Amino acid sequence: MTTGMLLPGMDDALGVVTGQWLLHQLMIFAMVAARLGGLVIALPTLASGLPARIRILLVLAITLVLVPGVGAAVPADGIRLSGVEIVFAAGREIIFGMVIGGVVQLLVSGIALAGELISNATGMQLAQTADPSSGESVPQLSRLLGLLVTAILFAAGGHRLLIDALLTSFHRFPPMSVSIDQTLSALVIDHLAIGIESGLRVAAPVVACVLLTNLVVALVSRTVPQLNVLAIGLNINVMAALLLMALTIGSAGLVFETELSNAIARLGLN
Repeated sequence: MTTGMLLPGMDDALGVVTGQWLLHQLMIFAMVAARLGGLVIALPTLASGLPARIRILLVLAITLVLVPGVGAAVPADGIRLSGVEIVFAAGREIIFGMVIGGVVQLLVSGIALAGELISNATGMQLAQTADPSSGESVPQLSRLLGLLVTAILFAAGGHRLLIDALLTSFHRFPPMSVSIDQTLSALVIDHLAIGIESGLRVAAPVVACVLLTNLVVALVSRTVPQLNVLAIGLNINVMAALLLMALTIGSAGLVFETELSNAIARLGLN
């Protein structure tokens, strides 16, 4: 009699425990997907050209792999949030993921900025092409440098570095424990400046060479006024810029690789 009376109570307790465990795993899954989704949103370079459905499936697949390890670091009794608090927690996870991906995207955009500076300096800004990651028309040199640093990102294992940073972020900042403060905003602003500085470093030799060729053409035009300065100067600028880019284009990859390592280190996730 006593055993028969205890069994229904044990079934109820088992059902409650199972329900709490499922709720815990569901919450962890949602928060991991939110942080990973924020990273993908802020880093369109890695997913440019992929349909939105494929991106969502990729995020869900990676989330399924991460949930078992991440869920073990979050106590089940630590998730007691209301509906509004869950929404705000998911928003913070998305923002934090966007910060992780944004620091890399700012570097890619900064290097691509060098192509726009060179195009404007040489008069090649009219030669534009479509950029799938932004959906806008950009100069061909800018698109070339963007593809270059994207290739270097994969060749140097930058995608694995990002996944490792994401995994480390879950151990240092478990789901629903992220706080958006002034430190994150200052980090984004600093990397915006670093991205612009990287673009200027890549474009500086070519722009300096173009200025020097303009000076030479100006001196020649003073000595030989009958020459067509516009036609000659434009051709000389383009040839000098392309020649110097062929000699210094490797510096773009070196600058990007160095700044990428520094960016992950500054995030404190390495």
